[in-house]
Order: sequence, then structure tokens, then C-alpha cells
Amino acid sequence: MTKIKVVTHSGGFHADDVFGVATLMLLLGEENVEVVRSRDPKELEGAGYVLDTGNVYDSDKNLFDHHQAGGAGARSNGIPYASFGLVWKKFGTEIVGSQEVADAVDQYVVEPIDAFDNGVDLFFKNEAYKKSPFLIQSIIGFLEPARGEMQTREEAFSEAVTMARQILKRVIVHATSDIGTKKFIREQYEKAEDKTLVVFPEGEIISRVLIANILSEYPEPIYFIRYHEDRTWQVVCVTTEAFSFSNRKTLPELWRGKNNVELASVTGVSDAVFCHREGFMVVTKTKEGALALAKLALEA
Repeated sequence: MTKIKVVTHSGGFHADDVFGVATLMLLLGEENVEVVRSRDPKELEGAGYVLDTGNVYDSDKNLFDHHQAGGAGARSNGIPYASFGLVWKKFGTEIVGSQEVADAVDQYVVEPIDAFDNGVDLFFKNEAYKKSPFLIQSIIGFLEPARGEMQTREEAFSEAVTMARQILKRVIVHATSDIGTKKFIREQYEKAEDKTLVVFPEGEIISRVLIANILSEYPEPIYFIRYHEDRTWQVVCVTTEAFSFSNRKTLPELWRGKNNVELASVTGVSDAVFCHREGFMVVTKTKEGALALAKLALEA
């Protein structure tokens, strides 16, 4: 069986071309793909797919470069497409079976990689620390052979693509699950009698970050209560906005960093277990204890 030729550039590699190739392997099947890394225009001839090289974007011909004058377009939010995004734009829905899931994957992983590859800074650096975030792009960079290593770039690229395929598979799993989970979170908000405190049912194991991100869309929620898989209950602060570390109302300072007897003593709630030193979460053994602590925090 003749393999399908996928061409990308030789030399150093980045998250853009690595994830673009990984996407095509998910689409076509790893065993059906021959990856050629070259900048020789002759190698592009007869290729089934060309990405991140060639200076042409033509979706109908499976040519996915973005380095040409004028680029290859941008999303409605302004983030320009890189080769990964161009490949995902055409084939994402076919791979995952749903436009909604494909859009979620684009938001989770494709957009950040495309932005970085096009020189768009998505972050405000903290001037006090002068550090940049450690991103998937950083991980791909560290997979490049270091000076003195015997590994070739081709071997390193192959390892990077294997890792990227696994990451994409997991992102797709979570993107698919999150659609239903986000709907459930919004339903719990709508059902809550007191919308400053949203209480989730026992047995529902949901990421506290996802809950906080969704509830931050609404003006009222201050805290939420969730059941944890270790059979404890948590009172968690709602953040001022999604993916923020800033809380609408941080838990009382007197509670922070205290455990068990000491925490129970200062709160008057006998089954209090632990309060995070940053004051964004407190843990109890029972739902009743969590409700009592949440009430105290709201009144504080």
C-alpha cells in the first residue's frame, strides 16, 4: 500500500508543525502516512499534504502554509491562523465528529499554538517576576536535540509528534466531555435558590477550575460547594473572571493555612478539615459542614 506523503519543513521544529502533522496522522492513520521534512520545492510535488512550508495556502489542494505575504487569514477574535490551525480548520470536525467539539479543541489548544507561532502574546508578563509561562511550545522546544546529543532532529521530531497525538486525543476527550459538563454547571446555577452560593450534588465529580470558570460568567456567585472524589466537601471561591487567580471574595484570613482541630476551633465547625493558605478553598467532611462554613464566609 502506497503511503500518503505529508511534507513539512526541515530543520528546527515547533508546536505548529508538530501538532499539524499529528492532526493529519489522526485523520489518516499513523500507519498510512509518510512524513517528509524538507525545504526542497521538488519534495512538495506529488505530496498529499503540505504544511508550514511552500508559501501557499490553498485548502482545496491541502496546502497549509501561513508564511506568505498577507498570511493565511485570522479567526473572528483576531488570532491569525498558523499551519496547525489551517489543518484543524479543514479537518477538525471530521476527526472529532462534531463542530462544537472541534471549536472547543481549537479554543483549548489550537488557538494558543497558532498565536505563539504568529508572534501574538496572549499573556501579560508579571513585571515583578519577569517570567514567561511554561507552555506546550516550551515542551516541544525542549524535545529538540541539545548540543552534543547524538539524537537526530528527525528522531526528535518523530517523538514530538507521538506526544502531540496523545495530547490531542486527551484534549478531544475533555472537549467532548466538557460540553455536557458546562451545560450541567449552568443548570445548577439556574436551579440555585441563593445564587451567591451554588451547591453541586453528591457524587458529581467536576473540575473545580471548570466550575469556577463557568460561574465567573454570572454576576452573583461568590462561592460554590462541590463533592470531592475522596468523599470530602469543598467550599471554593468563584474567580473574578475565567482562568484568574483573583477571587470575588477570598475566605477569611483567620482560617487560612489551618487544619483539623485548629480550623474547627476558629470556625466552630467540628468537621472542618483544611483551609488553603491562599484562602480559595476550605474542606470539610460533610455537606452540612461545608454549608456552615460557606454561610460564615458570606457573612464575614
